[in-house]
Amino acid sequence: MRNFSNMTFAAFIAVATFFSAGETVFYSNSAALAQSFERDCNFRWRVRNPEKGGVVKNGRISVKADSSCKTNHIGWVGGDWTYQSIQISKQPENGKLTKVGSFGIRMVPKPGFKGRDRADIKVNFRQVSTGKVYSTIVQTKISVK
Repeated sequence: MRNFSNMTFAAFIAVATFFSAGETVFYSNSAALAQSFERDCNFRWRVRNPEKGGVVKNGRISVKADSSCKTNHIGWVGGDWTYQSIQISKQPENGKLTKVGSFGIRMVPKPGFKGRDRADIKVNFRQVSTGKVYSTIVQTKISVK
């Protein structure tokens, strides 16, 4: 492995700070420090009929161990629907989910954890034509590899 000079390391830190848009992410071990750029979460789910509310069990997030990931938006809706809000209604046992902006999420697994976990995300949809708000809980399986 090649050694970097102090000047090269300082330039890397300056570029990382510029591209992270002022967000500072702290890691608990040096292996994760090399991943100072946060990865996009592989986050998938589908709500077919928001007006029915209830629970859907098809959410999935994939993240690499000892790193965090985020998505700036949980997905897109169309037609007569918009997002009203989201909230984390059940945290995973081996990490933490937080909101990013209005409709994004960040997943940070516990250091050293690899395996499967679960969280619930409450999604509130607004029907444009009526103004009514409907809530759905998205049960989300989390895979940390």
